[in-house]
Amino acid sequence: MKPSPLLEQNLRTLRTLQPLLAKKIEERLSAWQDLPEPQIREVRNGRWISGLSPVPFFQHPVEARRDKRLARKSLFLLLGVGAPPYLFHRFRSLPKGTLGVVVFEPNLDLLIHTLNLTSVYLAVPEGCHLSFLVSADVPDIREAMDVNIRPMGSYIVADAEFLLHDGETEAFGGVFRQMRDGFLREVRAHIDMLGNSPEDTLLGFRQMVLNLPWLLTTPDLGALAEHFREVPFICVASGPSLEKNLHLLRGMEDRCVIIAADTALRRLLVEGIRPHVVVTLERPMQMYNKYFRPLVEEHAEACRDILLLSQGVSPPQIPGRWPGPKAVVGKMEVPVDRWFMHSVLKSFLLRSGMSVAHMALVVAAMWGATHIALVGQDLAFGEEGQSHAELTADVSAREVERKRGQEGGFDVPGSLGGTVRTTNVWFLFIKVFEMFIPDLRGVAVHDCTEGGALIRGTEVCPLAEFLDRFVLSREPLETTPGALVIRAQRERTPDIAGVRGRIARSLEEIRACGAALDDIGAAVERAVAPGLSPERRRQIAGRVATDLDRVHVTNPVLGFIGQSYANLAGVVMARTRWLETVAEVEEWARIQREILQAHRVNVAFLDQWLRYADALIGVLLEEVGGAPERGVPLPPLDNGEAADRFPELLRRLAAEVGEARNAAMARLNLLVARSDAGLSPWTAGERWGLALFLHAQGRAEEAVHHMERAYGEYDGKELPTEQIVAFLKDYARIVATHDLCFVPRYRLARTLLDNARRYAPEDPELPALTEQMLQGLQGYLDDLLRSGMAGKPEVDFEARRIAAEKLLNAGNLPATFAAVWRLVLDFEETKPHLVRPFLLWLVKTVTNCLDAADPAIQNAAEAAVEGMLRRVSLFPRLRVPLSQRLLERFDDAGLKISVASAEEESGSIRGIPEKEE
Repeated sequence: MKPSPLLEQNLRTLRTLQPLLAKKIEERLSAWQDLPEPQIREVRNGRWISGLSPVPFFQHPVEARRDKRLARKSLFLLLGVGAPPYLFHRFRSLPKGTLGVVVFEPNLDLLIHTLNLTSVYLAVPEGCHLSFLVSADVPDIREAMDVNIRPMGSYIVADAEFLLHDGETEAFGGVFRQMRDGFLREVRAHIDMLGNSPEDTLLGFRQMVLNLPWLLTTPDLGALAEHFREVPFICVASGPSLEKNLHLLRGMEDRCVIIAADTALRRLLVEGIRPHVVVTLERPMQMYNKYFRPLVEEHAEACRDILLLSQGVSPPQIPGRWPGPKAVVGKMEVPVDRWFMHSVLKSFLLRSGMSVAHMALVVAAMWGATHIALVGQDLAFGEEGQSHAELTADVSAREVERKRGQEGGFDVPGSLGGTVRTTNVWFLFIKVFEMFIPDLRGVAVHDCTEGGALIRGTEVCPLAEFLDRFVLSREPLETTPGALVIRAQRERTPDIAGVRGRIARSLEEIRACGAALDDIGAAVERAVAPGLSPERRRQIAGRVATDLDRVHVTNPVLGFIGQSYANLAGVVMARTRWLETVAEVEEWARIQREILQAHRVNVAFLDQWLRYADALIGVLLEEVGGAPERGVPLPPLDNGEAADRFPELLRRLAAEVGEARNAAMARLNLLVARSDAGLSPWTAGERWGLALFLHAQGRAEEAVHHMERAYGEYDGKELPTEQIVAFLKDYARIVATHDLCFVPRYRLARTLLDNARRYAPEDPELPALTEQMLQGLQGYLDDLLRSGMAGKPEVDFEARRIAAEKLLNAGNLPATFAAVWRLVLDFEETKPHLVRPFLLWLVKTVTNCLDAADPAIQNAAEAAVEGMLRRVSLFPRLRVPLSQRLLERFDDAGLKISVASAEEESGSIRGIPEKEE
């Protein structure tokens, strides 16, 4: 049989969607002159198919008629393509609203025969995503998932419908089971790794741009392998078993390469053990504050010889202040890193897994190790319940692990036999190790932890035995990783012009995405216009999905973020895809608008930081002597020198606009990254200025830390009223600002504004700022309720509280009295501890308003007292003392009660009336 035009048509689409599969098919085709044909033997109930599979299989007739039982399904997993026209008829029987189909077929020849005779992409329902899977190999599975699982969201697989080719699954059942199990395993792993939320992604991208001075100078780290081939490596983590054998590493530094996890480095240095490399990969600023700041301050001399391997998403202060050799790498598994760090910057990527221990293992294998020891790699609690060795993870990290163990801990096999207690996060780390180790061809991984969880694929042995077998007899190392990186950096000349050109092209692509999003938004509004039939709405919705997919393909950051939204909203979109009822149309439109609005924010964010990246390169070339062009990383700055330079840089920033302002920001960021503002002798006013600068860049989380320091330094000092009010307002604005993974602290912002009002009660800006804070808090509560992270009773109470605070902020005291009293009555049984402060406030404020000059306020106070008289039992139960004025009113009403003094500890009412109305 000759190849048909349909085969080439299908291959053209496959080359775009599934290049790995297309390559396999083309390699198979190159071995044939003519396409083989199956042998078909017709029988009464169907046909026997042979010749294109290892054994014959039977095929029943299939009608191209839609199965009403499947009408509400969104995703179909088809096992077996059979022989034409089987697959065509299967596709035609699917519901019109089908969103995705994954076809499993282990017999490549059979698939090629079907592609030669069937226009598969035209046979599926309009708007349906189609992919093929031909093996249980992870790359093949991930490629198939990229087509139609990730765009729709992995959670939708839970509602998928399996459609089996009875004859094929009977003949090749074992292979199909392997493919199915592998596919579902990858889906579960993908869901587990959805911690890379949109916020995480954008924060990581921003950190990459801020790390650009060190990314540009990182050489090809893989080239170091020739110097360490067959040298034993020891990867040290901070598990509790580290206490057992850490001392054995002392004196081993010149015969093996020691790689330390960031949390383990301090303990190693305290013990007199100087590792060759330290690895770090976390985003939060706490990684610098809690781990690297003490290292740089207390062990600077020792760190000068240790190579820092930092991820591009880590805080720039980590490489910026590191006194020794440094290299910043990208995470190979993440699309954002592959786009910006590899495609745009041409920086080095490293398979990094989910922890520094995974990163250390990959580095050791990359550098030619044939034997790698894991030490302190417990991934389980110790015998006495401890999560980490001493002088490693800080107290807060240990508390997090302790709670995880209490709330969701479970037992797994231990490396020394029996079982040990682990957590979901640690268990996931174990599974990543077990996924990585088989890929390390020719590398033996030895678990020398002497405790902890079993990691399959490792050889369990004591550290002393590993040292005796592989380390003690070796000659001293001729060089170190740090020395080689420094030499490679000096010999390397980065292509700065090429980088800037690629940044410019990326900006053009991002802006084109913004225009496309506007067109998609218009289409969404057309789809929900009155008078359209459901079929017409679905047609427009299908084009919306297709156009949004094109945007995701254009830029990997938007694609990765879109995948996260799809995972969160995919089930809702599947449920509403019919667009038949008003509720379905409204819910579909809400989801689409949210996604589009989020993408517009993302586009603006990427545009901002890409423009900043170009400005930063310009500053590096102009003001730092062309350091990146020479491949030399920037050294740290002395904190005193940074303090001297800061005021002038801040002044220049205030004077600049447009692109010149970006350059001024870059100069200031370079100073902040290479010095420690927390340790610098800056004034409170300068810290305030730095916080405003960071806030202007959208970096509210960092800005808050500097405002906290400035607040502490101002505390107790005499300052002009205007300065106090301005500081409190700025502080409130900053703590109430969203910053990706940073949750605004609205209550603190409200307290700061209340304090400002004490100093300037007539300030016209304060009511508007307070209203903004309360609106922000209400929106945050609505998000919590919608996401299921908070229940309706909790949100209802907070919503009523916010409503009362808004009335008070607007100066409507009568309505505030009524709202607070209703809040107390409605929640006094379910939330007595929360309503008590409101009743205390009401007693005090009503008492003060009984003689108010404003009749409306006086009448509202009297009405509140009448309400209190009817519910006297509230006061002893909530331990709320009455004012003397209210006690007199109670006496006038015939209620004989005595009350403890407000100064008494209990604050409770003595004596309860015999009868209550």
